[in-house]
Amino acid sequence: MFTSSADIYHISCLPPQQMSCLPPHQISCLPPQQVSCLPPQQVSCLSPHQISCLPPHQISCLPPHQISCLPPQQISCLPPQQVSRLPPQQISCLPPQQISCLPPQQVSCLPPQQVSCLPPQQISCLPPQQISCLPPHQISCLPPQQISCLPPQQISCLPPQQISSGIMFTSSADIMFTPSAGIMFTSSACIMFTSSADIMFTSSAGISRYHVYLLSRYQQV
Repeated sequence: MFTSSADIYHISCLPPQQMSCLPPHQISCLPPQQVSCLPPQQVSCLSPHQISCLPPHQISCLPPHQISCLPPQQISCLPPQQVSRLPPQQISCLPPQQISCLPPQQVSCLPPQQVSCLPPQQISCLPPQQISCLPPHQISCLPPQQISCLPPQQISCLPPQQISSGIMFTSSADIMFTPSAGIMFTSSACIMFTSSADIMFTSSAGISRYHVYLLSRYQQV
């Protein structure tokens, strides 16, 4: 439906209490200063260029398909339940306090400078290529299966309790057991180490569990 300039003028003269009477096609004619007067059920009728005019308390009324229209400065106003609806390109705009609201599948979209803002419980969701972005104080939060993804320069940051499982890393990023275990594996073997020194192989390796036995002939490793 066509809206004349006269109609637009009259819409801008509406008092707040009458905004809720506007049909969807006329909401896009509202000037910025009136967008904040819309009731929650009409926020979804805003056009993309009007979304940036929303005050913080109305951003939570946006439907999923409109969240991607938010400018960077408004992303910090999203409530936790809406953070998970952000597209990858907007995740980098999240302030530190909202990063903990990201679901596991979105953690991998964080840029390097934001990885350090992850709380301990989310570090296990990092893909291998992001582990090298962890600062020293977060390395201790890595689960056993991710330790093998650490680059050589970060290995020295491992706390004693993570080294005691009998793993040593060479500069080439191979995995070796200490002489007390006596076995040497390369990182391509897909190994996880439990605190009891058992080895858990991934399904791609074809073995579900294998106990570490002392092999004296490898003790010189």
